[in-house]
Amino acid sequence: MISSWIAAARLRTLPLSLSGILLGTLIARVETQIDWLIFSLSVLTAILFQVLSNFANDLGDALSGADAHRVGEARMVASGLISSGAMKVAILVTGFLSLVSGVLLLHIALREVSTWIFIFFLLLAASSMWAAVSYTYGTFAYGYRRLGEFFVIIFFGFVAVGGSYFLQTKYWNNCVLIPGLSAGMLASAVLNLNNMRDLDTDLASGKHTIANLLGFKGSKYYHIFLVTVPMILTALFIQFCGYGSYSFLYLLVLPAALSHCISVLKTTHTKAYDSELKKVALLTLLFVLLLGFGINM
Repeated sequence: MISSWIAAARLRTLPLSLSGILLGTLIARVETQIDWLIFSLSVLTAILFQVLSNFANDLGDALSGADAHRVGEARMVASGLISSGAMKVAILVTGFLSLVSGVLLLHIALREVSTWIFIFFLLLAASSMWAAVSYTYGTFAYGYRRLGEFFVIIFFGFVAVGGSYFLQTKYWNNCVLIPGLSAGMLASAVLNLNNMRDLDTDLASGKHTIANLLGFKGSKYYHIFLVTVPMILTALFIQFCGYGSYSFLYLLVLPAALSHCISVLKTTHTKAYDSELKKVALLTLLFVLLLGFGINM
């Protein structure tokens, strides 16, 4: 039973959910001393949001029938290993823990700023919780309306990078929007690859994604766009913000990114995309670490 809940939590997705937090914190480290309590609570909150999202996704796809002919790893509710009732309870419990962690984080990080800023971040936290649950579950399952990548860029990119940067520095810098977009696009590439893998089954269950809108060939070029544009944006970020030459360490991921893009282009069957998912997630994490440490050298 415990193994089923661990599988439902999808621990392999956690590094991707932490990438934006790491990047925003490492950018802030150039300008201020890092508050490790704020960082720890940011990581905990991000993990809880991701697990909440994974639980809700497991339930939502099971109820819609999207997991009936699933290609990748088995989902717990659809396979009958966890009941829908138990998963609903888990969603409520994880949502409550996310709320407690998020409010505690904001209370500690923003106690010396204006009330309006605190309220703004509280609304962001509430929006993040809604987005975590509503990807495939609820009355407005935006993942079924070709809005998945849009919300990933917003929350895995702009909110994660920009929010963690602000919580550390207590001020805003428009420059962080560029790495926020880059991190969000790379996270979207993981989502898109997942949708490319399920291209043949999603439409049958009523799940409309950008991948099945573009088709087998078009979704490949869209995916390459999501992977390569962040590399260009990051070079602009380094130039605009005046970071040193070590900041270009992130370019060390280019061979892996190129190899991945070639594999995607050569793929002849959607099932083959499953083996590429872990590569993109690790590529994103490595990109964030190299960029973050590079700008601090």
